[in-house]
Formats: sequence, C-alpha cells, structure tokens
Amino acid sequence: ADALQIRSLFLRCVESINDILTVPTAPRILSDSVSLLGGPLADQIIKAASDVIAEHFDQYEVEDLRRLPPSTLAQILRRDDISIMHENEIFDFVVEMASSLISSGRGDEAQQLWQGIRFGALSNNYVVRAAQVDMIPRMTLIWSKVLNRNGNHALQALMQEQCLSEGRPIPAPPNPRKPFKDMVCAVMYSVDTDARNDQDVDRNIT
Repeated sequence: ADALQIRSLFLRCVESINDILTVPTAPRILSDSVSLLGGPLADQIIKAASDVIAEHFDQYEVEDLRRLPPSTLAQILRRDDISIMHENEIFDFVVEMASSLISSGRGDEAQQLWQGIRFGALSNNYVVRAAQVDMIPRMTLIWSKVLNRNGNHALQALMQEQCLSEGRPIPAPPNPRKPFKDMVCAVMYSVDTDARNDQDVDRNIT
C-alpha cells in the first residue's frame, strides 16, 4: 500500500496494526517489521512496537525479546522511558542476552547491548559484577560512577572525548530513567547506588 501510494489502504494498514499491537504481540510485530518491511509504514510500526516494549519492559522475559535484532533492542535499552525499577534489572537482562549472542559468535552485537546500561546507576554489588565482564572497559565504570555523583556537562564532554580518542564506546547517559524524573523517588534512584548489597537496593525502592 505504501509503495503504491494508496492512502486509504495505507491508513487501514496502520489501523489494523494498532488493533493487534499488544504487549504479547509487540516483539513479533517489531521483529517482522524490521526484517520484512520498509518505508514510512515500517517506521511507524517499529516506533509503535518499540514504545509498547519500553513501556512494559518489566513484563517481558529474555526469551520474549530474543527474536529482536540486537541493534533494535539496544535502542530500546538506551531509552529514558524504559519501564524498570532499578538499573540492575537492565544489567541482568543484558547478561543473559549477551551470553547467548556471544555463544553463537555474535560478540559485536552483544557489545551494543552493554552500551545501553547506565553503569553509574548500578548498585555497588552490580558494579563489581560489571567489572568482571571483559566487554565493559574499566574506565567506563569509573567515569559512569563519577558522572552519576557529580554530573555536569564539562565532565561528560571530557569522558566522551577520552572514549573517542581511545576508540571506546561512549557510555549511556548518567541521568535517571524517565520514570524517576520529576518524582521524589528520583532521590531513591540515586541513593540506592550506594547500597552495600542487593537487600539494601530492594529496601530503598520499596
């Protein structure tokens, strides 16, 4: 319909997709749109499906999202509005997903997923775990923690300049995810990065 410029049929296609786009169907629709479609219609469907997945991310298991292209999944992981209670959840998700990609010889794609984590917002126990992952540069963890505590544009620009000069990926931004912005619990999001253990994290976010 899009290729033939048949506007009425194009709009009907969009309406039909909206009717079937739900939390369970969004991953399949997104995956098929990336691989099978093109043009404005595909862009609209991809955006709509990505919005659904981000809004309900905490309802998905890793297996539910395994069909997504890693580059598309990486974009979702970097979103401010992804639905999580703590950045640790993103880390756990990426650990499992990246392990699967690496085992199938797709290390470069796994690297894209690691770049979606806001390392400065991880609890201390998770930072220790992150330091044991070969794909995560140690300086990325250090810079992320510094920026999370003393975030300013000058420091962030300096970090990005150093990453580029050394050929390292630029870490995800240190700012809180959108669900925590303009809310009192944004303080919790920052405070619980100082938690001594995962029990402290659970207590701070409840």
